[in-house]
Amino acid sequence: TGVSGSDTVTYGRLYSWAAVMSGAEASSDVPSGVRGICPEGWHVPSTSDWEELSNYVGSQSANQCGEQPSNIAKSLASTTGWLYSSNNCAVGNNPSCNNSTGLSFYPSIMEDGNSHDGTTSALWGSTKLHDDLACGYAINYWNPYALIFYNYFNSAHPVRCLRDEE
Repeated sequence: TGVSGSDTVTYGRLYSWAAVMSGAEASSDVPSGVRGICPEGWHVPSTSDWEELSNYVGSQSANQCGEQPSNIAKSLASTTGWLYSSNNCAVGNNPSCNNSTGLSFYPSIMEDGNSHDGTTSALWGSTKLHDDLACGYAINYWNPYALIFYNYFNSAHPVRCLRDEE
């Protein structure tokens, strides 16, 4: 499944978890070791990869909002596309201050029966939670935190591959 037209450049394509994994076994290792649909030299991040990223980003004062190491969502989020939030340190509060990391997580257009345009960036990962649930990484317009999320395998989300260590 994919987003059509010029939105593909900004938001990426949407994939089921099975498509992301391309037959690979689930992993919660760091690095995950799951290439899946990622190009050679890259891998599908596990929840442990995402937690390592969160810990590193949160350890840098320039990426914290309100001097809180857990308030890193603004540092990951793009500066455009988010709905407004009045919550201090939320992604949608003064988005021009977002993206200190340069990672530019855009809000996703997800195919899970609900419209999330402008509200959430949810990216698949390689970790399986249950027989029909997998985990990923998400930020929301109303929230200062980056979170591990879970969703059904047949839901469609983008994926952000991580470069393998050399």
